[in-house]
Amino acid sequence: MADPGYDAPVTEAGGRLSRLPELVEQGMLPIDDPTLKDRLATARAGREEKARDERLDTSTARLRLTPRAEPYWRTIQEGHAIGYRRLASGKAGTWVARHYDPAEGRRYEALGAADDMLAADGTRTLT
Repeated sequence: MADPGYDAPVTEAGGRLSRLPELVEQGMLPIDDPTLKDRLATARAGREEKARDERLDTSTARLRLTPRAEPYWRTIQEGHAIGYRRLASGKAGTWVARHYDPAEGRRYEALGAADDMLAADGTRTLT
């Protein structure tokens, strides 16, 4: 089963980043506000920090995951996620992309094998 709450901080940080320019455009946050620079830096840092996932960052960490049909998802941006599917029987895991568009719904695309067993080549075997 997926961890629906695991990606929430990334979505929240992305939301904060997208709202700040809107607030400036609407005149609700003055462009010369002394806290604006700090607020942007904080929102960016939160997004960058949460975009990393220790479970998926290295092949060693990925091999510790429990094999399952549902990928371990990591949200990259609202509506976009990358997933790692850990396979059983000593096979290399696979990477998959997930995209959501309100008009088209949810779409998936296989990206390639993970570098669990072979060195990454950037084409068929990905890190």
